Amino acid sequence: MKIPEQVPVPGFYYHYKHDDEKGYRDYAYEVMGTGCHTEEEDAPMVVYRPLYTESNVYQAGKLLYVRPLSMWDDVIDKGKGPGSRFSQITDKELISKLTQVRDEMYGI
Repeated sequence: MKIPEQVPVPGFYYHYKHDDEKGYRDYAYEVMGTGCHTEEEDAPMVVYRPLYTESNVYQAGKLLYVRPLSMWDDVIDKGKGPGSRFSQITDKELISKLTQVRDEMYGI
């Protein structure tokens, strides 16, 4: 099995579609870790969950998202030029709010 050189740090992230005007939970996620497909070990996946209740996977039973690691760090055009698909949230006050949201949504 090939171990990835770089994986996202577990924590909170915004998807590039996040809009501050829609609130701090808009397109907010918690990365839980990186895993491997059981049949294709060279296809590492990022495992993460939404922190907004409108998400389809949340409404389907609090399921998790998985995304190929190769797509996680994609540089995409946000309409204002290139940028990261996901950006890590580092603001301590925001992390505290999102931790509380996560705990309430997932019964932690």
